[in-house]
Amino acid sequence: MTAPIDMCAIYAFLEEILNENDDYEDSDIAPIIPALISKRPSVPKVEGFTELVINLNEEDFRYHCRLNKETFMLLLGEVEAYLVSDVNYVGGGYDSVPPKKQLLVFVWYLSNQCSMRNIAFNFKLSKSTVHSIVHHVAGVISALSKKFIQWPNNQRRREIKGKFTKIPGVIGVIDGTHIRITNPVGNDRSYLNRKKFCSVVLQVVVDDMLMINDVFVGYPGSAHDARVLRNSPIYEKAEDHRIFEDDDHLLGDSAYPVKNWLIPPFKDNGQLTPHQRNFNYNLFSDRQVVERAIGHLKGRFRKLRDIPFTDQC
Repeated sequence: MTAPIDMCAIYAFLEEILNENDDYEDSDIAPIIPALISKRPSVPKVEGFTELVINLNEEDFRYHCRLNKETFMLLLGEVEAYLVSDVNYVGGGYDSVPPKKQLLVFVWYLSNQCSMRNIAFNFKLSKSTVHSIVHHVAGVISALSKKFIQWPNNQRRREIKGKFTKIPGVIGVIDGTHIRITNPVGNDRSYLNRKKFCSVVLQVVVDDMLMINDVFVGYPGSAHDARVLRNSPIYEKAEDHRIFEDDDHLLGDSAYPVKNWLIPPFKDNGQLTPHQRNFNYNLFSDRQVVERAIGHLKGRFRKLRDIPFTDQC
């Protein structure tokens, strides 16, 4: 249902124009009133698409949404209260969008590479509403992220060390990856990375089970991994000995500095000893978990392969 048209406001506006400009007559203004109050022609939408997706079997739902139904419902249970409280923000003057549909729109956007225009057509929404839903649900999930992305406790760190057997004391692997973006704000050249495309840097720490235990994102693509690390919260905590025991270490690639809590490989200058080459081999072998985790993340949520950095996406 559309919002009621405020005729009093329209006539007050027209009266102000008439009073300020003696050249206008009432007869000049009257013809434009129907245009002001008429609705824009409605755009055809797909009927029943939301119900179709919700009623998909488990295999098809996971194929399209990249989550199984149980995970989707668990996520809905976490965010539902926050989506209900802001339905007016999402729905504007139109019928409010139920929390389940809001989350489904967000998951569909993140899991596929289709545009907001396409999603609006499928889910029988306006593009502006889809835009509001995506931004709002993303904000809610981000605010709740610390509940799920947590640094491992003492017991869990001991378990992780038992899995990384080639180098002692390893409790995780750190790496950065580029999230491709299009149309950076102001065409800022700082987003252009060494691979010659625009991106933001995502830094993650993962464990032996490919679980993300720490995440930091936002630096432009031109920033070096070492610079991103130095400006991330985990760096300050590590330097202050708040999250590492004396024998705890992270593994990193050659872009990272040597720290008592961070072990990169020996730089290959062509003169490495057999012992150093063997150490690098073991480190690269253990580092595969972070590359696999990033690959799974981008493979599951395909929007991370290229995010339109504009409100018109």
